[in-house]
Amino acid sequence: APSRGSEALKPYLVAKYAADEILKYSTLRYSILRPGRLTDDTNSQLVRAFTASEAADYAGTISRTNVAEFIRQHLRTVEGNVTLDLIEDAD
Repeated sequence: APSRGSEALKPYLVAKYAADEILKYSTLRYSILRPGRLTDDTNSQLVRAFTASEAADYAGTISRTNVAEFIRQHLRTVEGNVTLDLIEDAD
């Protein structure tokens, strides 16, 4: 949500929220991905994906590499409209 994040990110978060809402109410198929705080780590960890109806740990982080890999795998299996929050699972 636009209320989360630093002041520097607020304009981006507001714009992304608005774009996501427009997409949800369109006739297009969509996957909205909302990663946690992005890192430049290269070591891979298990990615946790939460649907909008689940409680997500918004304080989590995820590497850019893992976001890209998640997208690559997700595009092969997506069946319908979905909004997912992504973080790395430290366990």
